[in-house]
Amino acid sequence: MALLVKSIADMICEQGNEVVNDVIAGFSCRYNQEIDNYLRNRAVDFTRKSMTMTHLVFETETGLCVGYFALTHKPLTLDGSKFNNTQRKRIERFAKLDAETGCYTVSAFLIAQIGKNYLAQNGELISGVALLDLAKDELLVAKQKIGGQIVFVERMYRVEMSPID
Repeated sequence: MALLVKSIADMICEQGNEVVNDVIAGFSCRYNQEIDNYLRNRAVDFTRKSMTMTHLVFETETGLCVGYFALTHKPLTLDGSKFNNTQRKRIERFAKLDAETGCYTVSAFLIAQIGKNYLAQNGELISGVALLDLAKDELLVAKQKIGGQIVFVERMYRVEMSPID
């Protein structure tokens, strides 16, 4: 199965808002309303403001949107007291120490949202691992262009959530 990743920004430029809105309307995560809420109510606006770039994932044969992920960059603060000397030396290669607080600050990539579309063959067209791999591939391209070392994933723990498979 071949997959195609398209940013919402590119889709708006190439196909217009109506097409993007139609794709979003055909999305349901089922296990987490916040995933749907972000895509329906914030993704386009955050993309326009360049706060977060949301990417839709399509199965090329059917054209179905099988999932999405949202990427951004964010400062990450690390408590310097938690690291030994060897770890501090490694961290200092890409982080700045605030001597007053003893914390390191590093610019990091954030996989802010990720979700499978359960309206597309009950979510069986893509795994959570495959979505993470596609997000990682996009971040590798960004890393090659602008640098960066750290990626973290925002995750909510909820009983009703389906595990990332």
